Amino acid sequence: MRIVDGLLSRRDFLSVAMTAGAMSAAGLIVGSRAFPSESEIKNRLAGKTIKIKGDIRVNGKTIKTEIEIFDKDILTTGNKSQAWAILDNDIAAQFNQNTVVSIHGNMPPEGNSLKGLDLNLVSGSVLAQARKFDKAEGYPFVVRTPVATAGVRGTTFYVEHMSPEKTYICACYREVIFTPVANPDLAITKNVSSHTAYIISAPGDGKNEIFNPAEMIGHNDYEIEDLRKALKKETGHDSEYPRREDSGC
Repeated sequence: MRIVDGLLSRRDFLSVAMTAGAMSAAGLIVGSRAFPSESEIKNRLAGKTIKIKGDIRVNGKTIKTEIEIFDKDILTTGNKSQAWAILDNDIAAQFNQNTVVSIHGNMPPEGNSLKGLDLNLVSGSVLAQARKFDKAEGYPFVVRTPVATAGVRGTTFYVEHMSPEKTYICACYREVIFTPVANPDLAITKNVSSHTAYIISAPGDGKNEIFNPAEMIGHNDYEIEDLRKALKKETGHDSEYPRREDSGC
């Protein structure tokens, strides 16, 4: 497997998905890497699961209780399963059924703590809510699929990798940058006050071929409000997303 700047290459997305899916079904996964030693925890801790339902695995190992998550861990959810996590003490995430995602913290050369987070979404979907960041913080949070990336700096959004050629992204609130992997120069930025979604197709030669407006699917405001409460309970941080009773949703 080739990792560039701490991230899976485009080709390896499929490799991870096929390996995780096939071996998970057979109950044979022994882990993509060893769990970190105690000496690594301080520098490599990326977050923790706070609730699990159904078949949840980290590096192929079935988990029955909440655990810590480390840089480069691979989390998978089975059919009718869900996992909720707090990542980098700044983000609440809901990983829905049949999801494979690798978690990558950005480590500045001059420091020992994470500064930003990338999720490589191989399959399935994630609903995420980040705390409110000051612009001066420059905190990057990116969800990547083989088709597109969603980049944010403190917002709420949903990403579902629908097929090898299609990714659905909904900007639920505030700014999201939609970037097609095959045509990064055609990236668009949306700063929204209500759900704004696209199905991004690849390949494509123009915005009309790549960005297809879509309805809201796969998530709702009740789930977002639950994430908001979890984020505040676990970290003390609040998000900018309007409370459900105030948003008219």
